[in-house]
Amino acid sequence: MSRLLAALSVACLTTAGCIEPFQGSDIELVLFNMGPSEGVTQANLTPPASHYQIWVTQNAVVVPVADFKIVPIVDPTDPCSIDYFGEQAGMGIVEATMDREAKAKAAGNRTAELAAIDQRGRISRLNSGVKGIVSYVPGDKKPDAAIATMPAAERLAACNAFIKANPNYYVSSYRVLTAPNGGFLLGLVDGNDPDSGGFVGGSTFITDFNLGGAAEIFITLENDDNPDTRGPVILSGQLTSRTRGTRFAGMTGSLVRTGSVPRAEVSIYSEFDQDEVNF
Repeated sequence: MSRLLAALSVACLTTAGCIEPFQGSDIELVLFNMGPSEGVTQANLTPPASHYQIWVTQNAVVVPVADFKIVPIVDPTDPCSIDYFGEQAGMGIVEATMDREAKAKAAGNRTAELAAIDQRGRISRLNSGVKGIVSYVPGDKKPDAAIATMPAAERLAACNAFIKANPNYYVSSYRVLTAPNGGFLLGLVDGNDPDSGGFVGGSTFITDFNLGGAAEIFITLENDDNPDTRGPVILSGQLTSRTRGTRFAGMTGSLVRTGSVPRAEVSIYSEFDQDEVNF
């Protein structure tokens, strides 16, 4: 359940209505055939785009709504992709599985040995097969690559300090994907779970803007060299009304012309403060 719906589920405390009704909007976005912005070379951006940005046109005004990145849901090459708890705290996530495997083998614990091997395989499958839609740090700040060469305890401390200073920086948790060690997992690019084969996809953005009259939505590629200049549009769509407070658009684009063509579907839910239903 989204934070918005959870908030709406709280019973009204008086007959006059709920306290502090939410007047913003919930954007539900499904992306297809999308990868990291850095890989979109057709935009001719120098340096390559560091992130995507969502914009909405309403009342002839273009409003920036949200920034996001697309990254592998688990990235062992990130200096802060480490174990954060237990005996292997501070080790890289692949290194940690190898350490657990070696200790289990030495102890003759075949079950634990196989579990470590399976965990390492899962990390690889998630890294290559599932892309996350995640929060973005202005300036595209990243941990220093030298962190990866530190002893485990120092690496853990350095990563904790970086995450504290940059709370939007996404650091995956390969054990519980929906509870990252840093930043926010906003959703997944449309695809399939590499283990179960089941469908994955969809993301949620909550904004304080009431977008009940939005006419157009588009996604741009952005880098931080020119923060005041809007980047090239990669996807766009005209929003139409489905029912009260709900708008929908299919989004397409012509910027990327090779490979699988990106597209998106978006629904915007607004006017929750006018809903006559009490939860």
